[in-house]
Amino acid sequence: MTIRSPLFEDMKRTDVSSRQSNEPFFTYLNRSAHYKAIGIRARLESWFERFPAEAQDDVRGRLRADDDQAHQGAVFELFIHELLTRLDCTIKVHPNVPGTESRPDFLVCHGSCPFYVEAKVVDPTSSPFAHNPLEKDAVAKINMLTSPYFHIFAQVGGKLLSALSREQVVQPFIDLLATHDPDEVQRLIDREGQFAAPSRTIKCGSWRLQGWLQPIAPEKRGDDESRTLVIGPARTEAVDSSTPVQRAIRKKAGKYGQLDAPLVVAVNVRDSFFDKDDEMEALFGKEQIVYFEERPDLSTKISRKPDGVWTQGGYQPRYKRLAAVLVFRDLVPWSLRNVPNCLYVNPFADDMKLPDVLYRLPHARAYKGKIQWSEGENIGRLLGDGED
Repeated sequence: MTIRSPLFEDMKRTDVSSRQSNEPFFTYLNRSAHYKAIGIRARLESWFERFPAEAQDDVRGRLRADDDQAHQGAVFELFIHELLTRLDCTIKVHPNVPGTESRPDFLVCHGSCPFYVEAKVVDPTSSPFAHNPLEKDAVAKINMLTSPYFHIFAQVGGKLLSALSREQVVQPFIDLLATHDPDEVQRLIDREGQFAAPSRTIKCGSWRLQGWLQPIAPEKRGDDESRTLVIGPARTEAVDSSTPVQRAIRKKAGKYGQLDAPLVVAVNVRDSFFDKDDEMEALFGKEQIVYFEERPDLSTKISRKPDGVWTQGGYQPRYKRLAAVLVFRDLVPWSLRNVPNCLYVNPFADDMKLPDVLYRLPHARAYKGKIQWSEGENIGRLLGDGED
């Protein structure tokens, strides 16, 4: 009998400090005694226990890695497996596919409807729009501070070319956090907007980071000593959030050739800029305004360019075997109830039937040239969670 090795060490924990600058996610979760870390470990262990035994060593090794991308990918695979299990699906890990040596993450079956699933985390740190390591280090130093009363809403611009000391980065925000009353700041924001809040700016060459106080709701003040301080940071330059997601989906969709069953690509987009408009752009193309120069009397209209995953090629859409894309925005194990998610069904894949059970999830389907949205069930409740 094979004894399953747990994901996390069996040891006494007393450290409730915040995650440190550039500390791997697994290292923090493994050593933390904070109540949220305790809950996350328990949740992941329960998901891992139900993961097929023949694939546990692989997912365990990646989840315990110092590489955060490998860790997040393993967590997302555990999540997708658990979600499909809760939907009463039977699941085979890394199945053989006729005609190729590549293996998808899962072969899933519900009733008489089999389909393949590929899971992918799209992280800004792996995109061409990533913050550079020096900038990430500066933000991480600010995040070493804690406050029971405030977050800091941050914006950055320019490029940071040299490292900043802890004192350069932290001291302005220590003073900012210590000298203001959260209720007074909230009243100021209510009257004049977020950018009227007290702020501090750090500059280094062309690079600048400005952070504004954002009060925590009174009922949540002081309840989480490991709270991340910085919100964002948002970039002042234009950011294309949809292109990295589109590339990741296309890569997965084109990997297996003519599959013998529909393919669903599940993506977890760890990008604070990414929203529903970006989802539509990635799948159906960017919006454009159409007008007729020779007929100024005709009104303009808004349409989409044929540059989405499914619309590239215009009247000859690509990736027809890609039956659906299941999008999650910034899913982490402690935010299941509130994470935005949607199953987008390919309107050009009429012969690719998916089981009805997937439509228990929030989903979007085309009908007479328009997208119809269905609210679906909360994934936190589907996974049997209490309050997160």
